[in-house]
Amino acid sequence: MPEDEQIELAYRYGYVADCNDQAARLFDRDSASQLIGARLEAVAPRGDPEQIERLRAGFRVGWKNSHVERTLRGRTLLMTRDGLVENGKAYGAWLTARDITELKASEAEVRRLNTELEARVEELTELKGRLEQDNAYLLEEI
Repeated sequence: MPEDEQIELAYRYGYVADCNDQAARLFDRDSASQLIGARLEAVAPRGDPEQIERLRAGFRVGWKNSHVERTLRGRTLLMTRDGLVENGKAYGAWLTARDITELKASEAEVRRLNTELEARVEELTELKGRLEQDNAYLLEEI
């Protein structure tokens, strides 16, 4: 079945069957009970081109254990997706979201510090070279 038809069916029939309160809060609900039963559109807006591409990617790999990063409400989430596929048809998917916002911020800080460290090492190497030249000159003068 073409991807566009698969996506249309996902939006027509897909819904949130289960979630916890923390997941519900990511989607502006106070509790899980307010999100359970909501259509796919509530958690995966059709107007979001990145979301459509994530769905396409899921269909391409047959919803086998895949991981994607998604930014939602200023938080970076690592989404693990496992699909329920029988006879080539997707019947559902189990998604787990892990908030990796702090991990990503720490990763960026480590990259920044490494860049700064590389610059300092380069500066020290240059200073060491000058010091060796000055030392050689002074020894020659003595």
